[in-house]
Amino acid sequence: MVSCTTADLDIDEKHAGKWDCPECKGQSNSSLAIFEFLGYNPTVIEAGTPKSAKQARADMEAGKEETEDLNSAQRARAEMEAEKAERKADGYIRGEFLASVEDAKAADVILDVGSHYGTIHIKGAIPLYWEELLDENNNPKSAEEMAEIFGNAGISPEDSVVIYGDCEPCDDISVAPFVFWAMRYLGHDSVQVLDGGLDAWTSAGQPTERVENARPAVTYTPRVRSGLMADYEGVSSGDLQLVDARVLRDFSADKIAGAIHIDYSEVLTGGRMKGSDDLDRAFSGLDEERPVVVYSYAGARAAMVWLALQLMGYESSVYSFNDWEARRPPVKAILVSSRADPNPAPPGPVKIFATFDVVPDEADSMPEFSEAEGSDEVTTTETVEEAVFEDGGIDDIGPAENLSIETNGSIVSGAEIEDIISNATSMEKPTAKTMGCVACFDPILLYASGSNPSEITSGVKLGSIGGSALAPITAAGALIQDSEGRVMATIELVPTLTDEYLGTWDATGAPAGAYNVTLAAATGGKTSYFEDVLTIEIDGSAPAPTAPTAPAATDGIRKLGKY
Repeated sequence: MVSCTTADLDIDEKHAGKWDCPECKGQSNSSLAIFEFLGYNPTVIEAGTPKSAKQARADMEAGKEETEDLNSAQRARAEMEAEKAERKADGYIRGEFLASVEDAKAADVILDVGSHYGTIHIKGAIPLYWEELLDENNNPKSAEEMAEIFGNAGISPEDSVVIYGDCEPCDDISVAPFVFWAMRYLGHDSVQVLDGGLDAWTSAGQPTERVENARPAVTYTPRVRSGLMADYEGVSSGDLQLVDARVLRDFSADKIAGAIHIDYSEVLTGGRMKGSDDLDRAFSGLDEERPVVVYSYAGARAAMVWLALQLMGYESSVYSFNDWEARRPPVKAILVSSRADPNPAPPGPVKIFATFDVVPDEADSMPEFSEAEGSDEVTTTETVEEAVFEDGGIDDIGPAENLSIETNGSIVSGAEIEDIISNATSMEKPTAKTMGCVACFDPILLYASGSNPSEITSGVKLGSIGGSALAPITAAGALIQDSEGRVMATIELVPTLTDEYLGTWDATGAPAGAYNVTLAAATGGKTSYFEDVLTIEIDGSAPAPTAPTAPAATDGIRKLGKY
């Protein structure tokens, strides 16, 4: 390395101004040259208080510079160093959003937004249950409606507010961040979440009570920060980073395309927000320079992850998955293929396989049932509109009770099929489980040695989590009837690692004869029915199915499948 000084080099005034080496300009001594070249002086950092990132950004916008010689790269470096110093000092970029017990004691209003207010609450706290901020579709209400609710609770935009509270029906998660988000959205500045909630308060020996408190109503005038609430158009544009904060089960069943999974619990430890280092790791898959949208069903779980992102300085907003489900294009399930094994079969277990696909439902049509008696392949059907619970149960809201299916003289109504299939049980037992990355982008198949992949249920095909671009199949079932139309069995069909759905009919006591199978699959809030798509022959003279060959014993560790 060559050290330069004004005595060593003959640089004219014209060219000297283009050099960034302070010593070449004759402005510094060699011991500090490298630090000044990088844009800061270590003696200043040690002696004084570093400028906050917020102030550094404000100074940049105002055109201020610490020295006349700093170029844009040096100023950016100085700003980055100041931001790092601030994060190290308090752990977060926006640490003021979390309140300590002492902060809560000094607040104008302590707001209990949970479901335990009547049992115990912080002395002096007023109640405002978080669900009051949701509309009939479980989406956040409009800014005007929320402002009226806060005003009726006696809160004005000038009040300092500290929020806490858990929702017992919501697995006792903290819903304080959701109300914090709502108040920030309305433009409230002096609002915080009590870190650790009621437990932190009582652990500090502070008083509690059961007496209900109230404040006189006031007028709350909002100053909406529209950037804190995402909308369908923005989320579906593909331009934003998306984080799904729902539980993994829901994320694996359905998600918005491109979303990654960060569970509510991943940003907490012992009921308190994790430190900045842990949050950095939790958000390692995100780009700090791009906006982030966090969603959950109503927004409660999303708000906790959003708060953590805010603490770390991310530009972030909240969205309701309920809104996404209501607005996304209609879809329907189609049956690609179906089969039974064995068929013909002796009395005993019979496995029923079905493959479904999800396609756009451009007509969003009225119900019509497909008929393909004796066939093992159907590619079109119409749909019945109805709601599907998270666990795959079906909630009747459509006109299915006015529909019927005629099957060889016997009538089974659409409503009966819905009820029968939605309450069907499964004989399938999990035969493969995998752990590891459940949000990978490249599919990885792991199969148990000696197993048929089409019969492995409850395993994980890595890379398939939430992989449908349209919507997933959320529930599937089969209805089995004899030649007289009597219902012999209803079974649940569960997904296998080959994307087939599998159910087992125990036909041990079934008389010889032909049995018709009607299949059903739910997606996008609708269920499609496929009438008489498969015929199973029960024949006492049929050969018994061959038992699968047991895998040879092996020692050590084997590489399973393809990865």
